[in-house]
Amino acid sequence: MRFLWLVVSSFLFVSSACASDASLSDNERAYIGRALEMMNMNEQQLGFEKRWATDSLFRFPIVDTLMNRPLYCFDYADICAAKVESLDGNVAGLLRFEIEGCGLSEKIPSMKDISGSFEQKTILGLSPELAHALTAILSSFEQADIFLSRALSQLSQDEKSKILMNAPVLWEDEDDTTDDYLVGILHREFGIEVDTSVELRTDSLLSISRKVNMGELASAGLAVALGLEKAKAELASAAVKYRRLYGGRSVPGVDGDIVYTKLTRWGRVVVGGAGDNTYHEGFAIIIDIGGDDRYFCRAGGAVGILDNPFSVVIDINGNDLYSSEKLFNIGSGIFGVGGLLDLEGDDTYRASHYSFGTGIYGVGIMYDGEGNDLYEG
Repeated sequence: MRFLWLVVSSFLFVSSACASDASLSDNERAYIGRALEMMNMNEQQLGFEKRWATDSLFRFPIVDTLMNRPLYCFDYADICAAKVESLDGNVAGLLRFEIEGCGLSEKIPSMKDISGSFEQKTILGLSPELAHALTAILSSFEQADIFLSRALSQLSQDEKSKILMNAPVLWEDEDDTTDDYLVGILHREFGIEVDTSVELRTDSLLSISRKVNMGELASAGLAVALGLEKAKAELASAAVKYRRLYGGRSVPGVDGDIVYTKLTRWGRVVVGGAGDNTYHEGFAIIIDIGGDDRYFCRAGGAVGILDNPFSVVIDINGNDLYSSEKLFNIGSGIFGVGGLLDLEGDDTYRASHYSFGTGIYGVGIMYDGEGNDLYEG
């Protein structure tokens, strides 16, 4: 499991059993206490000032707590492990827990307030469960868009363009030029000309980052997570009856069996049947009922501004392959929210930079429920 928030917000959860033993036993605590006594110190004195940075805008309260109380790191790790285990794969609850750890809980609405406006409608030709799952996700996009617009409202178009151009190399070694080709790669992918000679300095990046409302950004991610959780519950309740559901439709960008497709304001939506499907192009929503599927696209990856700000994939079962060199892939997002939920199967994940639940000025959500999986990136 990996949690990371800064200008980055990401959420990655791979379902597994969490260790229940305490990280630091009573005997170990006693030994540490004796060692401190030998140095004429106590536990409180371990928390001397180590925060050299004078600007603490991007430092979360829990970081201050752990630097002031280093030995609390063990207890905090145990608390986190127990909380994650108790949430048992609830993606919205897990993201909410991460938001709380970032000190943003007071800046976001309650989950009930966010999901209260979600609609679950019937769709001609789809079972109630599939229709409810699909409309719940679409409703979550509507709600998330309100939060996302407010989160980025203080950024100019030029500032957004600079971030999109330089985001792929934000963490590269300044002395290493091998990754310089990544500058502007997102613009080139979508056929947009951009002056790649414009350099985004660190101080400029921090100034731009101050304008992003992290509470609103977190709320956008939570809205989509709630939509995914509702959809997951609907689909899981009727997964068995879908195993023989075939459609027969043909859709550009997909090889295989399609049950339903529609163009929405967020992009194309597709429901794959029980057979083996191959997805070559990105979609706003992919719900795949079964089969050993292959995703050679930006699976659940969102690139806002240049493309659609929301994109999710829910794969119910099958031994699936996710493989693409596109940036912001496999449940990741920049200026948007991307999510990927794979509920069952022995899956293989292969991706390039900024994937596996990564978010930059956005939120990424990745969840794998069961199976013996392989991750390469």
